[in-house]
Amino acid sequence: MPRRDYHLEFATPQTFSEHVEAFFAAVDFSEPLIIVTLAFHILMLLLVIKTRDYIKVQYFIFMGLLGLCLYLQQFNVYMNENWNNYTRQNYFDEQGAFVSLFYGMPILGICVLIIVRGI
Repeated sequence: MPRRDYHLEFATPQTFSEHVEAFFAAVDFSEPLIIVTLAFHILMLLLVIKTRDYIKVQYFIFMGLLGLCLYLQQFNVYMNENWNNYTRQNYFDEQGAFVSLFYGMPILGICVLIIVRGI
């Protein structure tokens, strides 16, 4: 019978909710980069809500946010190499999981909101 490493089995998240908890536990929300990023997402969301009646403004916001998404990979590479200048720990792995979840998903969510509000 193969030997099981119980300490490894219980040390890593098993379910989706455990993965989410582990992600939020790993992020230090007191770091300036994280605070600025959250503030940016909140401001973009408020701007989209405030300008919901101005289709041209929404168009420029939409295109600008999608333009930011195009450069997330280059941003991840840069931050992976220079993370110690901006944060206390390296969030920026080679696969770009943190950038995708923390930057890309909120931006794309706001873009979906613009599309849904425009229909």
